[in-house]
Amino acid sequence: MNKDCNLMMNFWTPTWQPWGQNYDNSSMPWYVHYDYVETYTYNYQTKGFDFAWRDDFSNDWVDTNRW
Repeated sequence: MNKDCNLMMNFWTPTWQPWGQNYDNSSMPWYVHYDYVETYTYNYQTKGFDFAWRDDFSNDWVDTNRW
Protein backbone atom coordinates (compact mmCIF):
# COMPACT_ATOMS: atom_id res chain seq x y z
CA MET A 1 0.00 0.00 0.00
CA ASN A 2 3.00 2.30 -0.13
CA LYS A 3 4.03 1.82 -3.76
CA ASP A 4 2.89 3.56 -6.91
CA CYS A 5 0.27 1.74 -8.92
CA ASN A 6 -1.38 1.98 -12.30
CA LEU A 7 -4.98 2.13 -13.32
CA MET A 8 -5.92 0.21 -16.44
CA MET A 9 -9.34 0.47 -17.99
CA ASN A 10 -10.30 -1.73 -20.89
CA PHE A 11 -13.15 -3.49 -22.60
CA TRP A 12 -13.22 -7.20 -23.35
CA THR A 13 -15.77 -9.68 -24.54
CA PRO A 14 -16.27 -12.88 -22.56
CA THR A 15 -16.49 -15.99 -24.69
CA TRP A 16 -17.95 -18.39 -22.12
CA GLN A 17 -21.63 -19.05 -21.56
CA PRO A 18 -23.89 -17.40 -20.67
CA TRP A 19 -21.93 -14.13 -20.87
CA GLY A 20 -20.85 -14.71 -24.45
CA GLN A 21 -24.27 -15.90 -25.52
CA ASN A 22 -25.28 -14.47 -28.90
CA TYR A 23 -21.81 -12.99 -29.39
CA ASP A 24 -21.61 -11.61 -32.92
CA ASN A 25 -18.49 -9.73 -33.91
CA SER A 26 -20.15 -8.41 -37.09
CA SER A 27 -21.46 -5.54 -34.94
CA MET A 28 -17.92 -4.44 -34.09
CA PRO A 29 -16.16 -2.13 -33.52
CA TRP A 30 -17.39 -1.61 -30.00
CA TYR A 31 -16.41 1.24 -27.72
CA VAL A 32 -16.28 1.92 -24.03
CA HIS A 33 -16.80 5.33 -22.43
CA TYR A 34 -16.03 6.13 -18.82
CA ASP A 35 -18.05 8.78 -17.04
CA TYR A 36 -15.50 9.32 -14.30
CA VAL A 37 -12.70 7.83 -12.23
CA GLU A 38 -12.39 8.34 -8.49
CA THR A 39 -9.34 7.51 -6.41
CA TYR A 40 -8.97 6.95 -2.71
CA THR A 41 -5.97 6.65 -0.42
CA TYR A 42 -5.73 4.24 2.47
CA ASN A 43 -5.86 5.86 5.90
CA TYR A 44 -3.78 3.82 8.36
CA GLN A 45 -5.30 5.56 11.38
CA THR A 46 -8.93 4.87 10.52
CA LYS A 47 -8.20 1.71 8.52
CA GLY A 48 -10.47 3.11 5.83
CA PHE A 49 -10.18 4.98 2.56
CA ASP A 50 -10.20 8.75 2.07
CA PHE A 51 -11.26 10.41 -1.16
CA ALA A 52 -8.25 11.71 -3.11
CA TRP A 53 -9.51 13.01 -6.47
CA ARG A 54 -12.01 12.54 -9.25
CA ASP A 55 -11.65 13.09 -12.99
CA ASP A 56 -14.91 13.56 -14.89
CA PHE A 57 -13.33 13.63 -18.36
CA SER A 58 -15.56 16.60 -19.08
CA ASN A 59 -15.23 18.56 -22.30
CA ASP A 60 -12.59 16.12 -23.55
CA TRP A 61 -10.22 17.56 -20.96
CA VAL A 62 -7.95 15.27 -18.98
CA ASP A 63 -5.60 16.39 -16.21
CA THR A 64 -2.31 15.13 -17.66
CA ASN A 65 -0.62 15.60 -14.28
CA ARG A 66 -2.69 12.68 -13.03
CA TRP A 67 -2.57 10.50 -16.11
